[in-house]
Amino acid sequence: MAETSQRDIARLERLVSASDAFELLASEYDRRGKYVSWEACQRAALDTILARLIDGVLDAWTANCRIDSSLDTGAVSVESIVSPYDYFHCDTPCKIPVEFWWHFKRANPELRSADWVTGDFRFDYLDDEYSRRAGSAFSVHFDPTGLPALAVPNQSFTTGGDAAVTHQLPKPSMSGGRRPANWWPDFAEELAIYCLKEDPPEGEGTDGQSAMIEAIFKRMAERGKPEPSRSTVQPVINAILRRWRSAGN
Repeated sequence: MAETSQRDIARLERLVSASDAFELLASEYDRRGKYVSWEACQRAALDTILARLIDGVLDAWTANCRIDSSLDTGAVSVESIVSPYDYFHCDTPCKIPVEFWWHFKRANPELRSADWVTGDFRFDYLDDEYSRRAGSAFSVHFDPTGLPALAVPNQSFTTGGDAAVTHQLPKPSMSGGRRPANWWPDFAEELAIYCLKEDPPEGEGTDGQSAMIEAIFKRMAERGKPEPSRSTVQPVINAILRRWRSAGN
C-alpha cells in the first residue's frame, strides 16, 4: 500500500473534480462550435484529458486505486511485479500512477468505463503478455496546473509553502442560494420573447430544440451578449417544449 502524507491529503481538497473538468472542457468545445454534436464534444474532452494523463502532463489523485494483472497460471506473484503497470493497490488518497491511464486507453471502449459524474474509472481486458488486466480508481480529481485553462473553474490561483500552484474549489454559499450565471438574465429575456412571439417548432416532444436554441443564441449574439453552452440550456428548452405542447399552444 502506498503511504500518503498529510500534505497529500490536504492537497485533495484543492484539486478539480474530474466531473467539473470534463463538463467545462466539453462545454467549451460545444460553445465554440468545434464539433457537430454534444457527444463528439464529450469524446474530444476525454481524448484531451487522457492524452495529458498518459504524457504525464496532468496528475490525477484518487480516494482508492488498484491495478491487477493475472497470468495464465494464476494471480501475479510479487517476484513478477516490476512496476505499477503490473500491480498497484492503494486504499487511501493517493496519486494515480500513469500506468493506470496506459491501461485505460489500451482497453477497448466496451471494456472500460468512465463515470464523469462520480469520477470513477474502470478497465478490464486481455492483452498480449498477460491474460488479464483490471483496474479501478474512484472519486478522481485533477491537479489544475496540468489541465487546459478552459477546464479549470473560474477561481484564482495562489502559491504557497512547498506546493507549486494550488486551486481552491468554490464553496457553497450558506445564504441566498447559488448566484445565477452571468449569461442567465439575457438568456431568460430572449427565451421569454421567443415564447411570446413565435410558435413552437414543428414536431412532438422535444423536436425542434436545436432550431429554438439557435434562434435564441442568434438574438443574444446580435445584442453582444455572452452565450451559454448548448448542453447547459438544453434541459431547460426541452422542458419548455414539453409544457408548451402539452398546453396545446
